[in-house]
Amino acid sequence: MKRLTPAALLVTGALLLSACSSNSDTSGSSSAAAPTSAATSNAAASSETSGSGEGSAPDTAATAGASSAVAAASIDAQTTAWFDALCTGIAPIKSVESAGLGTQNPDPAAGQQALIGAITTLSSAFTSTSATLATTPPPTFDGGAQFAATVTTGLGATGADLAKSAQTFAAVDPSDAATLAAAKTTLQADLIKAVGPLQSISGLDPAIQAATTEIPSCKSLGV
Repeated sequence: MKRLTPAALLVTGALLLSACSSNSDTSGSSSAAAPTSAATSNAAASSETSGSGEGSAPDTAATAGASSAVAAASIDAQTTAWFDALCTGIAPIKSVESAGLGTQNPDPAAGQQALIGAITTLSSAFTSTSATLATTPPPTFDGGAQFAATVTTGLGATGADLAKSAQTFAAVDPSDAATLAAAKTTLQADLIKAVGPLQSISGLDPAIQAATTEIPSCKSLGV
């Protein structure tokens, strides 16, 4: 598995759902609907298994490699603190990957409960991170205040959306294989949408992105 850096946070959805080959069409279409960027295209390409997107965007390793090749900017303590709060707050995102959305669980009910728990945890993490960032001084680089506002507001909204997704998924009868599979497809699309607020990271100066990868809490965000 590849390490997840702040410069590649938008790829999170694809990485978390990389095992969901049976539901790839839904995730691909959701990713394609997002605003274009190298990371957005990468997320779509990673989540599709048909191969139709081959060559349309670099893979995750190439994206991370390109970022690491850029000389890191010197970021001050305030900017570092903001990104540290972001990375620390969304760390539970790894729990969704470990819950195995695309894994065929021999006990459907247990698998469903594991996913509900992971999505609920992620929802709470996004909501609490939004609240934390709202009181954290924004990054000091040009456009940092607007960038911070976009991420903060977005995480709050998607946190609430994920809570609803978990409730909807919880209402599905795990003994109905077809309905459960359809619900997982919907959940997959919801997760791709949930990382949307992070897409603005891909628009930052590459040197700023490179600098954030050196922040310990951000460096530890891996799957």
